[in-house]
Amino acid sequence: MRNLIFLLVLALSLPTFAQNEALGKNYFEKGEYEKALAVFKKLVAQNPHRTDYLTYVLKAYQQLEEFGQAEMVIFKQLNGKRPQPRFYVELGYNYALQKQDSLATESYDRAIEN
Repeated sequence: MRNLIFLLVLALSLPTFAQNEALGKNYFEKGEYEKALAVFKKLVAQNPHRTDYLTYVLKAYQQLEEFGQAEMVIFKQLNGKRPQPRFYVELGYNYALQKQDSLATESYDRAIEN
C-alpha cells in the first residue's frame, strides 16, 4: 500500500517539475533572469543532482553579473562528495567573464587534469 501511495505521489509531481522547468527556461529565454533564477533555485533544491538546473542557476547569476554568487555555487559543487571536472570549466568561464584570464586558464587546466 505504501509503495502504491509513493508511486501515485511521484506520478502526480512529475508534471509540476516539467511545468516549472519550462517556465524557468521561458523566463531565461526572454531575458527575465531574476525570475528564471528563482524558479531554477527551487528546482535545484528539490532535485540537487540535476546539474542542468544548476547550470541555469549559474547562467542566470552570470547574466545578472553576480559573479560572486556563481562562484560560490561552483565551489560548493567542487567541494562536494563527487566533484565533476566540468565545474572547473564553469569556474574558468566565470573568471573569463570578469576578464580574469589567468584565473580562467588555471581553472581550465584543472579541468583537463581531472
